[in-house]
Amino acid sequence: MASQGELAEAQAATGKAQARLVEQEREIATKEGEVASLLAADALDFAGWRIALAVLGDLSTIGEIVTAETRDCERQEAERREQWRQEYAREEQATALLRKISRRMAEKRDDAAMLEVTSLHPRSDRSEA
Repeated sequence: MASQGELAEAQAATGKAQARLVEQEREIATKEGEVASLLAADALDFAGWRIALAVLGDLSTIGEIVTAETRDCERQEAERREQWRQEYAREEQATALLRKISRRMAEKRDDAAMLEVTSLHPRSDRSEA
């Protein structure tokens, strides 16, 4: 059943594509007729077309400049992203180092406190003896 449904969908899509093709061919024929009648009446303004082409050329040049600037911006963004990533990694390393140092200092304080307690503890043993 699924294959029949898929076949029907494909046939419908083909029919739509063929209809679009026929419509486009009709539009092309209409445009060809318009151009032919304009040529016959000497109504085409080639000077205007040249100006339009020059403007399009300028727009194309501007588009290329904008594209180059966009690429530069993307490159700079990538560089900044990488710089941020490196700085973040350094901050993470520094934070880890600070935690490690804090832990060691806490252990040293604990050791010092233990030494103090043990140094006090034997005195209390001597006083009991």
